Amino acid sequence: MCCAEREFRQDGVQSGGVTSSVKCENPRPVLRGLDSQIEVQTGVHCARGTVSNRQFGALKSYVNAFFGDSPQHMLWGRWFYDRMLQWDDGPSLLYHSDPDRAERTAGRVCLDVPGSVFDRLGMWATLLFLRGLAQFDFQSSRFDGYLDDMDRTITPAQIEALTVAYSRETGHQTRNDYAGFRTVQHTYQLSKGGRLTADVLAFGRRGKEGAGRYLRIYDKRLESDGKNPAVRYELETSDRKAQVWFEMAIRAKDENELADIIAGGVVGSIDFLKRSDNPDEKNLGRLERYEFWQRILDATEGPIKLSTPQPDTEIERAVLHVQKNVTPTLVMLREATTPEDFFEFLLGLTDRKDRLSTRHEKAIDAWKEQRADNPRLSIRSIVGAFDAEGVTLPVDYWGNENGKLPEL
Repeated sequence: MCCAEREFRQDGVQSGGVTSSVKCENPRPVLRGLDSQIEVQTGVHCARGTVSNRQFGALKSYVNAFFGDSPQHMLWGRWFYDRMLQWDDGPSLLYHSDPDRAERTAGRVCLDVPGSVFDRLGMWATLLFLRGLAQFDFQSSRFDGYLDDMDRTITPAQIEALTVAYSRETGHQTRNDYAGFRTVQHTYQLSKGGRLTADVLAFGRRGKEGAGRYLRIYDKRLESDGKNPAVRYELETSDRKAQVWFEMAIRAKDENELADIIAGGVVGSIDFLKRSDNPDEKNLGRLERYEFWQRILDATEGPIKLSTPQPDTEIERAVLHVQKNVTPTLVMLREATTPEDFFEFLLGLTDRKDRLSTRHEKAIDAWKEQRADNPRLSIRSIVGAFDAEGVTLPVDYWGNENGKLPEL
């Protein structure tokens, strides 16, 4: 099933023809702003994330429904995993051969879906597939999207020539007419005959040194040997920003809104402003935007910022701090000990009200007052969670030598 393409012209009249000259099984929707004269296409380029080990069978059945029920069983994996299910030209589901290894990935398996899969699905089926992942509490660790400028408004090399300059003496940047990233790198390749074979302008950094965003602008015509004539803007997101973008995507009401969200996330990651014309101006909103970038923005429904919501309370800030800074240490301790010893240590460590300061007590009171209508945590639910993990806790935690739960 091919996803219908829609084209919006200056008069706002919608017309239905397929306008792309790119040969592919499912052309991505064409977006066109009301004041735009250029054509862009957009799509999802990667979705990767994890679900609980307990969901492995259900997730496998779900992927089977889209890509067939005969994945290849690989006796190797990637990253921390040593086994993998691989669907032909489709997703990979990575897992552990031994339950004891599962603790290395916090008891979770990984689904990796490359961009070629989404290109074949088309936007409508892509939206259905992504929505379905939410039922497994899919935690996105990587989510990428792209926008193709089919009219080649400007090439990566031309963007660098306009917006970036370096000192011949020191090599330091003397012009950085862009906002949203701190670093930029331009790479290109030439054939033996001197023909340009690659033209890539990259903003930001991947991995731990980055900030969860990495933008590549590259000449797709060179990469695809002329099959796709576009200049591609491809945004890679990881960790929290990947989760934010994924959650935005699955809330789209249809494939056209999904296309808007993907395009908005890409163009919202950067802005090209004439900072060098007014170097003392700190308010970016007062700076003039480069014409080429305004034309591309006009071809979309506008930029979307993939900002994570800031915690409102002291308790929420504490949870975020533990998740970001303490979790690796806790995982190390759990890996080094038995589950019983680890949970005994954890409960003993936190059973120290004398360690609370006045600030802590005020934060607790404010949190309880804010959630006064919420039901209290059930001891039975705690024990049930431990039972599900196969962990037996000492009975004296419940203040009952007979090993029975206290009355609730």
